Amino acid sequence: MTNYLKTASEVPTPTRESAPDESGNLEHLLQVCKDASDGAARIAELLSLDNDPDAAEVFHNISTERTDFARRLSLMLTKSGHQDATDAKSTFRGRLFRWRLQIAKHLPVGYHDVDDRRFLLHLARRGSDLVTNAYADAESRPLGPRARQEVHRQAEAVRAANRNVHRLAANA
Repeated sequence: MTNYLKTASEVPTPTRESAPDESGNLEHLLQVCKDASDGAARIAELLSLDNDPDAAEVFHNISTERTDFARRLSLMLTKSGHQDATDAKSTFRGRLFRWRLQIAKHLPVGYHDVDDRRFLLHLARRGSDLVTNAYADAESRPLGPRARQEVHRQAEAVRAANRNVHRLAANA
């Protein structure tokens, strides 16, 4: 008679692939770029209201660049046949960032409020770090040659922008 009962250690554990496929990587970066574009545009708007046109221009340029990156990633996904309803998605961190900006506009956050340049640049630095980390993560995952080249090109620009945001935040 066969014993069909197994102990917990004998039951194979279902494994999940840890690295998503190329389209999953690109879709995630697409959403990160959309969130980064929205966040940078909002920071630029608030800095221009604070009469800081130089910093506002930096964030306007970042927003424009992230919009272009999202467009290029979207085209790559469309050409590969993997563009599915990504327009309605947003990353959790992106939603959290926008929520924090909206709340801060109406309530002081700690010792700062959203009109405080130092506070805005601190938030921008944190957001920029998240984008930089998302690109570093995407570069370490499986990508085809064309996608790898595009992601690497974008990652270089993201790292350069991140250094600028850190400089602005340090001098605030």
